[in-house]
This record gives sequence, structure tokens and C-alpha cells, in this order.
Amino acid sequence: MYDRMQALAAVVEHRSINKAAKALNISQPALSRKITSLEDELGVKLFTRRGKRLELTRVGQISYEFALEMRHVHGRFLSALSEYTSANRGRLTIGASLTTLQSTLPGLIAAYTRRSPEVDIHAVTGKTHEIVTLVMEKKCDIGLVASRVDTPETVCV
Repeated sequence: MYDRMQALAAVVEHRSINKAAKALNISQPALSRKITSLEDELGVKLFTRRGKRLELTRVGQISYEFALEMRHVHGRFLSALSEYTSANRGRLTIGASLTTLQSTLPGLIAAYTRRSPEVDIHAVTGKTHEIVTLVMEKKCDIGLVASRVDTPETVCV
């Protein structure tokens, strides 16, 4: 329905099926079919013809207002989705030394996955100094190593 509601909005905004079709990069008959399909689904007439001009019916005006609202919500959704994916939310990268990777990490990953199943976990292995570097360069969200690391940029727990 979203696609057809946006077709309605385009016809209203361009005040012409031909101009709207060009803007949407579809043929005029295809756009007319979308409008007719929307009218059939809703069980109403969205436009009346006055000579060569199209005029919105009252229910057409209401539908257009909802089409604008749908466009706005769709835009907000895409923006939120983009923000979510660009911030790497939903992804946790863990750097671990080989000893930790084999002994401690499997249990921690299992527990974390039960609590937050929507998060994708990626593990990177390396020597202690490599893991520390990856954390400081923000290439890993967290580092798990067997020995204590004393640097001012990290917190050792």
C-alpha cells in the first residue's frame, strides 16, 4: 500500500498523472493502474475529472494527508535504521588472546547471547599487545586477555 499511497501523493503534488509518472520513472498507464488499485482497495474515488484537470475528492484529500504522514514515518524509519547500522549498534567485537578465546570466551558469549540475542558478536584473536592496540584504536569494543595491562587509556578489570 505504501507504494500506491506515494503514487497518489505524486499525482497530487505534480497535479498531473503524466508529470507524476515521469517523476516516478514509470509509465502513465502503470501509474493509473496504481491509483485505480488503491481506489479499489479503499473502496472510494480519490479523484474526480473536471475536463482535463484532476481534483481530489474529500476522501482523496484525507488519503493524501495520510500518504504524507506515511512518507514522514518512512523517512524517520530509514533515518533511525541508518543511524543504528552506522553506529555499529547490534554488533559487538571482542578481542581475545588465544588462552582467553579457548577458555573464558565461549561461556561469556553464550551468556551474552541469551541476554541480548539481537547482537551479532564477532571475535578477533591476537597476542595481548595486539588486542590492547585493537581496543585503543576502537577496532574492538572490548578486549579479554589473561594478563594485566597497565595503560592510561584502558581500564583493566
